[in-house]
Amino acid sequence: MPMLTRPSAKTGRAKAIAYRSPRNTKARSASEAAWKLNLDSSYQSDQFADNANTSAESADGSTGKIPGYIVFSSRAAYDFGP
Repeated sequence: MPMLTRPSAKTGRAKAIAYRSPRNTKARSASEAAWKLNLDSSYQSDQFADNANTSAESADGSTGKIPGYIVFSSRAAYDFGP
């Protein structure tokens, strides 16, 4: 799992935080003549804001659970030719 850093609220020094990239990325494409259609989604599961997996939330967001989410994207394109 990659590690990012952010300043500590108490000391101002950099503090390592865990980061997890989105999982379960799915994509679909379709083409018909000059048309192209794309649809994709990415899912990020719940994670904790700190490495100790503290459930209690703090006012500054340095501890607590981060909820999961899903992002959907779509694209339509038409090729007008040369």
